[in-house]
Amino acid sequence: MFPFRIASPEHYLTAFFRLISNDALGTANTFNGWKNYLEAPLFYIGLITILLVFQFFALADRKRKLLYGAFLGLWLFIIIFPWFRFAFYGFAGDYYKGALSLFIPFSFLLVGLLGFQEIMKGKKPNLIVLVISLLLMVVLIWYPYHEPKVTISQSVQIRASLFLVLYSIFISMLSSDKFAKIILPLLLVTVILEARDFSWPAFNERVSLHKADIRNKKYQFDNSMEAVDYIKKIDQGLFYRVDKVLAR
Repeated sequence: MFPFRIASPEHYLTAFFRLISNDALGTANTFNGWKNYLEAPLFYIGLITILLVFQFFALADRKRKLLYGAFLGLWLFIIIFPWFRFAFYGFAGDYYKGALSLFIPFSFLLVGLLGFQEIMKGKKPNLIVLVISLLLMVVLIWYPYHEPKVTISQSVQIRASLFLVLYSIFISMLSSDKFAKIILPLLLVTVILEARDFSWPAFNERVSLHKADIRNKKYQFDNSMEAVDYIKKIDQGLFYRVDKVLAR
């Protein structure tokens, strides 16, 4: 049963809130969630994507729902059961950086764009699913989780909720031919504003790295390379693995 052992609440909360924003749990050194800012799940790829994924499964034909449902279900399975994530990385480490933090959000974006395509082809947005998905996301964002190892940014909660409400209004208005031509430019402007707003902390609210930090072996610039050189001297084997774990 070991492969099907689930992860900690801290892990799942981090995965969810990093879908809402890269900085929902803090930026860089102020990050307070599962693992660290780099190795934690990094799933954010636009809030409108979340609503459009729900629309895809409401509007697409049954065959496509099953196909893309299985596609996203595979990633969800890997998130729920960590052993399979370890296996995906060849048991090299306990993280999401690199592959999964790229594949999962872009898979999500693909399905979201397919949902948008269904609407652009002339199908009316499913307003019931739209309202349910909006309420679900707002409840999940604001639910009092009481997880001491996770600190959620209230600023991100407020801004994410506002953007989700705006997107829901715009998507609902796409069902009207009268407003469609006006709404599409408004959607584009809102997406740009969201991207600017949510990327601001990562670029402007983090500590700069100085050359002296590298010379003085601060942060991750420790004696790792010297340790590897030492291993090579005492072990002439063709294969070895080093797992570097950063303490928090």
